[in-house]
Amino acid sequence: MDDLIKLISKGENEILEFKVSLRLEEEIGQSICAFSNSGGGLILAGVTDAGTIVGIDVGKNTLEELANYVKRHTDPGIFPYMKIADIKGKRIIMIEVKESSDKPVLEELGLNKRQIKAIDFINEHTRITTKDYCSLFKVARDTANRDLNELLKKGIIIRNGSGP
Repeated sequence: MDDLIKLISKGENEILEFKVSLRLEEEIGQSICAFSNSGGGLILAGVTDAGTIVGIDVGKNTLEELANYVKRHTDPGIFPYMKIADIKGKRIIMIEVKESSDKPVLEELGLNKRQIKAIDFINEHTRITTKDYCSLFKVARDTANRDLNELLKKGIIIRNGSGP
């Protein structure tokens, strides 16, 4: 456990995130997706952003419920390694996320199939235009703009250029 205390003392970074509570399921889901799409990482639930170990209440089904939440809210489904650790008399949950070979991993954000395929297209070609979207999915320009603007608002893609 000394290694874990040392890790916490160094603070959050690109491969380590702290979550004070499991009630932050959506934030945990976002972190799991981010780590799955990059080089992987570790989430410690029961630790404040400042690195204070506050612990969490762990019931007999806590890990199973969290695993089911992650599985239901990621696409493709992610199965991170989770375990309970006792540190200074407090319980935390360690969530170890490996890099996914099947990218992108998305948190269930209510995206339609076109939008999900558009993200795959962007990952392969680094960009997508409204014209590309219309051509790929045989949709009107208004539909393409609406779908792409929704991806922008959700922070999934960024605008690069002067398109509408």
